Amino acid sequence: MGSLVSEREVKVMRRLRNPYVIRLNEVITTQLGCHLVMELADGTLSQCHERITPVSYHVYCRPLPMENLVEDMWGAVQGLLYLKKSGFVHADIKPENLLRGSDNRVKVADFGLSRFVGNMTSASFMMTQSLVSLQQGQQNASQANLGKGSPAFLAPELLELENAVPSHESDVWALGITAYMLAYGFHPFADN
Repeated sequence: MGSLVSEREVKVMRRLRNPYVIRLNEVITTQLGCHLVMELADGTLSQCHERITPVSYHVYCRPLPMENLVEDMWGAVQGLLYLKKSGFVHADIKPENLLRGSDNRVKVADFGLSRFVGNMTSASFMMTQSLVSLQQGQQNASQANLGKGSPAFLAPELLELENAVPSHESDVWALGITAYMLAYGFHPFADN
């Protein structure tokens, strides 16, 4: 696999089939690396609403009309519900990872940090992960903290607790931050 495409991402995407999740059509491996062929998308939510790509999350975009916001967030929620029912945590929800499909639906994309948690509750998964990290020693515990997601969208527990891992709840937090940014044009904690 190429450095930009992880085996985990391919495994996750191969298992997911839902109209609110970007579909993986094919994986092509060449001398140049691994390439994912996915369904056509018109761009990210921020691009589709003529927003600038953020240099800083302090000033982000023009606010989105409420009727568009509700429709877009409904699609994102449907995608997250499907992921939860399928036993996956996305771990990197943000406007750039919500795509507008050719069918005009919002689709969850970019599964590079996703992880399978099965039917465990998020609290029991976090406890299990913490125990495993403690048993594997400090070096492995530090490695377990990598890949929590984009800092501007992380839930407080992911920022504050060393052994915390992304959960369904942290996906919902990130979607809330995303909705706020699309509604008001800036990050809710831009002053912090």
